[in-house]
Parts: sequence; structure tokens; C-alpha cells
Amino acid sequence: MLEMATTKKTLPRGAGKPQKPHAKPVEPEGRKVSLFTRVGNEAKATAQRKLLLDTLKQNGWNLTATAEALEMAALANVIRALQELAPDEYEAARRDGRISPGNRRD
Repeated sequence: MLEMATTKKTLPRGAGKPQKPHAKPVEPEGRKVSLFTRVGNEAKATAQRKLLLDTLKQNGWNLTATAEALEMAALANVIRALQELAPDEYEAARRDGRISPGNRRD
């Protein structure tokens, strides 16, 4: 009787396993960033900072209204953006009561 040869199918490594989300690649320390990239990053941060602060002022520093106006998913995103783009203004607003302490972590 003839026996049929069976071949084992091999899957690529890790196939069939749940995939972890890929982390952003970490740039090696000391890697030089081009002037073109630096200028672009600075311009982006400046434009975002201006838009954020202007929108906050228009909304009387109402964070929820600002999040809606900027089409941000949540109030926490406004706080995070403020802390990153305008940390001095954020702290001043907290001190003088424009941003009231709430149910959020620092």
C-alpha cells in the first residue's frame, strides 16, 4: 500500500499568537536630527500652543468646551496638551483658579 507523505506546514514565527501593539521605534541616543526636522517640530509646537491658548481664552478657560472646539476626545487631552505645550500658563491658571482642581491626577 502506498503511504502518503505528510508535510508539516510551518507558520511564520509568532503567527497565530495575539500581536502586541508595536511601540514607536526608539531613536538611539545622540542621533542627529536634521535642521529641517527641528524647524518643522518647532513650528508645529508653536502653532498648536497658539491654537490651544487662543481657544482656551475664547472659552473662558472651560476645558470641556475647549476639548469640544478642538475636536479632542477628552478633557484630559486638553490638560496633557497644556502641560506639554504651555506648562507655565497651565500652572498660572491652576494657581489663579482658571483651572479648578478636579477629579484628575497630575
